[in-house]
Amino acid sequence: MTTALNTVKVGEIEIAYAESGAGEPVILVHGGESTHIQYDTFRPLLGDGIRGISYDQHDSGASVNPPHPYGIPDLAEDCAALIRGLGYERAHLFGSSFGGFIALQVAVSVPDVVQSLTIGASFSDASALQAPVASEIVALSPFQPAFEVRRLG
Repeated sequence: MTTALNTVKVGEIEIAYAESGAGEPVILVHGGESTHIQYDTFRPLLGDGIRGISYDQHDSGASVNPPHPYGIPDLAEDCAALIRGLGYERAHLFGSSFGGFIALQVAVSVPDVVQSLTIGASFSDASALQAPVASEIVALSPFQPAFEVRRLG
């Protein structure tokens, strides 16, 4: 399924997003190594009275960003900028996996834009990414057998 993208320009960044429905804004924050398409099937199923909005983060999909380094706080600011750039004071946030880190950071750094927060398949503390087991799993080749991952865990 191909979804038409819109963009909103906020300062130096141009954020690409896709939307479905109308009503209460629900911002869908994708995981790492993904784009807005993570929610292309899910977004239209959110139901009446909901405007589902998925967007492309830095270095993903069609978003255009400045070339300087960034971290989770910057990604949270981008999410808040998207909410405001779309003309909303507040929105509901749903973050999955790495998107959960970003949504949590939005709730901490820019709480005035958060109507509600839902996190799925994520950690409450990004320092978990630095744990020895996590770094060993990340270092594995995608072609190594799954038993290697189970052995590390």
